[in-house]
Amino acid sequence: GASKTLVLVNGRRLANFATDGTSVDINSIPLAAVDHVEVLKDGASGVYGSDAIGGVINFITKRSVQTTTITAEAVLPRAVGADEKRVNLSSG
Repeated sequence: GASKTLVLVNGRRLANFATDGTSVDINSIPLAAVDHVEVLKDGASGVYGSDAIGGVINFITKRSVQTTTITAEAVLPRAVGADEKRVNLSSG
């Protein structure tokens, strides 16, 4: 589950939610900055400890950006009040 999956950014551990302390908010990672994602499904607890019983997800960010990229996303579900809007900007 989410509480037993270790989430890393460039090999460094992300802090858990401050309110419940059981999982990591991966929505705080800007998608425009992600180069690729590495996933270890099991067997990572021997290397990373008990936080990695469910596996490890490592987000690798872009090292060098030569362009400007803007992405936008809108999610409009059928239920009123549950819509989401996101904008990502990366430049270098």
